Amino acid sequence: MTPRILRASAGARLLLALALPLALSGCGGSELRAAERVLETAAPLEYAAWKAANEALEIASQAVPDKERFLARQGADALEREMAEAEDELNARIQAAVELRNEKLQVAQAAQQNYVHTWNERKDDLRFERSGHGIGVGNAARFVIREAEAAANRTRREFEAADADADRVTAAAQAEFDVLVSATEEAFTASLSPAMLASIAASDAADAAAAKLEQAAPEAWAALQARTEQLAAPLDPAIVRRERRETMALVLLVGLLLCPVLGIIPGRIARKKGRSFWAWWAYGGLLPLGMSLISSYAALVPFPLALVHALSLKAEACPSCGAYSGGQSLACRSCGEALP
Repeated sequence: MTPRILRASAGARLLLALALPLALSGCGGSELRAAERVLETAAPLEYAAWKAANEALEIASQAVPDKERFLARQGADALEREMAEAEDELNARIQAAVELRNEKLQVAQAAQQNYVHTWNERKDDLRFERSGHGIGVGNAARFVIREAEAAANRTRREFEAADADADRVTAAAQAEFDVLVSATEEAFTASLSPAMLASIAASDAADAAAAKLEQAAPEAWAALQARTEQLAAPLDPAIVRRERRETMALVLLVGLLLCPVLGIIPGRIARKKGRSFWAWWAYGGLLPLGMSLISSYAALVPFPLALVHALSLKAEACPSCGAYSGGQSLACRSCGEALP
């Protein structure tokens, strides 16, 4: 940037120095508007609805005082924390029921595997089973298999009961949470003013319009969102420092060009009133240039102050004839008398 400025003529440098900050400040906005034009071309109806919803939201938001908006935001945050705590408590209750069900499931699966293993191991002994002949190999095998089957059936029923209990706990917790949310939201809504309620309704309408616009033109919407996030992102400190140095360089450049020229005005006025031209030229021209090294705002003070000061000076007149003395002359040009 700087080499091009130095190569330009004095007039071009002045115009560039004055126009560049404004041009730089408008670059991001122009790119954002370009992205909006692409979105408008891709989905004109949805874009118009979205713009209208945003305008309505802006109007509705302006009717809400900042203090009320701050209090409502605090209330919403407290509501969110309360809902999170309630949800954590209900999730803990559901988790306990689910863990019990999983334990019962593992026991039931182990009992079923034991029954299958026992059956495979003792099924060949069942051919020795004799009814009414006491305890034999076959009767013992039948007893062991029946015990394993009974354990498998019992643990399966326990699992089914735990599974049903987990479903019941989950449904009850969800219903309790829904009731709590509904009651809390109703109480919170009742505490809001009509203007805040209108702002919330406008925000919901804007969100709905944005969802339709995103569905109609997803690529253009994604580009707009990316550009918006880029403009909202915090600037890199290195970029900020570089831009600050460039701005200071532009201020100094403008000072070098304008301050010596502007200093001529109070200098000529003071010279006509018998004061030193060079002293007042430095007062109105060099002093602002020096103060621009400290602050760009401080550089704006000396010139108008010097101009007003020069205009308020009284012209030095000859005490003998009252004629104008002619600046730094030792004798009056009209009567020749020595000047004090």
